[in-house]
Amino acid sequence: MVIGRYELRAVLARGGMATVYLGRLGGIAGFSRAVAIKRLHPQFATDPSFVAMFVDEARLAGCIHHPHVVSVNDVVAHDGELLLVMDFVRGASLSALLSAERSAGRKTDVGIAARVLRDALQGLHAAHEARDSHGQPLSIVHRDVSPQNILVDATGVARIIDFGVAKAVSRVQNTREGQLKGKLCYMAPEQLRNQRVDRRVDVYAAAAVLWDALAGQSMFDADNEASLVYAILEGRRPSLREISPHVPGPLLEVVERGLSLDVRSRFASAAEMAEAIESAVPLAAEREVARWLAQILPSELERQAALQLDVETHVAPLGIALPSAAAIGSDGLRPPELGRSALAKRADAAGDSEARPAHDPASPRLTSLAPGSLRITHVVAIAASAVLLSTLAAWTIAHRAGDRAAAPSGEIASVAASYDALRPAAESSATAPIPSLLADAAPEPAVSAEATASASASQPATPSSAVPKKKRKYYGF
Repeated sequence: MVIGRYELRAVLARGGMATVYLGRLGGIAGFSRAVAIKRLHPQFATDPSFVAMFVDEARLAGCIHHPHVVSVNDVVAHDGELLLVMDFVRGASLSALLSAERSAGRKTDVGIAARVLRDALQGLHAAHEARDSHGQPLSIVHRDVSPQNILVDATGVARIIDFGVAKAVSRVQNTREGQLKGKLCYMAPEQLRNQRVDRRVDVYAAAAVLWDALAGQSMFDADNEASLVYAILEGRRPSLREISPHVPGPLLEVVERGLSLDVRSRFASAAEMAEAIESAVPLAAEREVARWLAQILPSELERQAALQLDVETHVAPLGIALPSAAAIGSDGLRPPELGRSALAKRADAAGDSEARPAHDPASPRLTSLAPGSLRITHVVAIAASAVLLSTLAAWTIAHRAGDRAAAPSGEIASVAASYDALRPAAESSATAPIPSLLADAAPEPAVSAEATASASASQPATPSSAVPKKKRKYYGF
């Protein structure tokens, strides 16, 4: 499916509000780039509240520029379709990775979990500090930090995605009274109570995600939503120290502080919590996180790599054509004529225009340089230049042998006559194969040794004493 400059190729993920595709951004000269395209479901594309939410996500994410946040590059509205174009991240969500670990009966390595959450916190801090074009704070609060909205790419870098329910001062669509947005099990108590929220609700959610990653299970195990809400409000959760005794004490303290029911006891910012994680445990290197991802979900990475290769090597024009030769200029794409002799230029200028085929303005001039054929005037000029050079060389040899009385004018005249004799052939045909053209050229007369000797004998020798000696000048070097 092609929408404007974008082609939707394969489904990457589906949600209740939109579907994410691997797409292709096409351009001229075969340019192709893989992108992620979020497409609003058709039943929501006509709902003003969903459209406003979608547009808000694009506006807010477009103001955040950070390596740990997935960038939004474009918004497309076309024939009832609404698309959000983002950077393509080859990897998997933290939710998929943790689920695969649980299925295998393993717990995530402490250093890897700490590294992923540290990256996510840095991306959140960039969102919290974002400003508009006038330099005013946007006061963005993500409100939906969860394992599903943290992507880990193939290089081991974690990124925050999906600002669809983010709160900001400049939102077009505002949350209705009594309406909750986000995933219930990662909501802070004040968010559940529908109280005023700030960046510290994202700190709470990040601490809850870190708890899940270290414990290898969900923080709350409730039978229904009501029981879950009461557990969150009262802070009734299992002891992480008992579930995962291998987790170092300093990191346990970081998690507990982030999950504090009292907002004032939490970290004041995502950056502060990220620094606390760095101080608590050694973080895994990016290459270790990348190796972990490749070991857990190798088939998914291979599938995405194959799709990306197919997209980026596809050269379909998508209706975008190269500029025509007429738009470029009268000379088209003709290369500069370097090193052409004066005789060749004279022959080209003197050549008739009627015998030459009319130039097609839709095709470049490079087509006139097809292999196996050249313009006859060019080849004649080359042959005449070769004869002239050979004649001059022979005259020089004879001159050095003592025949100073001979003049090259006769030989040059014979070369010009040969050129004039061959020129009618150029006027009768515009192009001809090179071998047949050279076969028609008259061979150059050879200068024999006997002729040179007889010419030397016919001229009386000059005594060496009669030849004045040239004075040599010395310049001191």
